[in-house]
Amino acid sequence: MVFSSCNDPGQAIELAEWYDLEHMNDVTDHSGFANATRFELATSLTRDLGPGYLAVYEYDGGDLLGEYRRLQQFMDDIPFHPALSIDSSGVLERVGFGREARRSMDLPGLLVGCTDCNDPEQDQEFNDWYDSVHAPDPVNSGIYQSAARYRRVSGNLPFSYLALYESTTMEPMASGAFMEWPGRNPELHPALEIRHVWAYNKIFSQVS
Repeated sequence: MVFSSCNDPGQAIELAEWYDLEHMNDVTDHSGFANATRFELATSLTRDLGPGYLAVYEYDGGDLLGEYRRLQQFMDDIPFHPALSIDSSGVLERVGFGREARRSMDLPGLLVGCTDCNDPEQDQEFNDWYDSVHAPDPVNSGIYQSAARYRRVSGNLPFSYLALYESTTMEPMASGAFMEWPGRNPELHPALEIRHVWAYNKIFSQVS
C-alpha cells in the first residue's frame, strides 16, 4: 500500500500516465505483488486533507515481508517520476472482520479507515469490538458491498490498523450517505484512536 501526492500540478497528467502504465508494471513484473489498483482522493472525513492518491497491491504468497524487502531493493535502483511524492507506504496483513463482494460488481468507491488502539492492554477487546460492532456497519447499511480489516506489519504507515470498504457508489456520495444512515452505531470503544478517514475513487486497475 502506497499513499502519494503530486508535487507539481502541471505534471499531474504525465505523472498519472507514468504511474499507471510504467510504475505499476515495474512493481508487478518484478515481484509477487499483483492486482494493482490506484485511487484518487475524493474527500477526507477527518480534519486532515489526506494524500491525493492511494495504490494497493495484493499478495497471496507465503513470505510477505521477504517479498516486500526484495521489492524495496529493486525500487532503490530505478528512477521515480520527479512529480511523485510518497507520503507513506507499507505492508499489511488481513485480520478480523471481512465480507466479500460479488466478483461481477464494479466497485469504484473506497472508504479508508486508519486507526490505532491507544491501550495495548485492551488490544484484544478493541479488536473484538471492531470486528463485531464497528466494522460491519458500512456493509450492513447496504451502501458498501465489501469490507476488510488489516494490521500493519512493516513500513512507515502512520497507523496500526486499516479498514477498507468498497462501494458501487462513487465517493463522496457513498460516505455521505453512510454518515446519514439512521442505523449507524454511534458507539466507539474507549481504546479507539481514529487517525484518518479518507474516501477515494478508483482511477486505474491492473488485474494480473
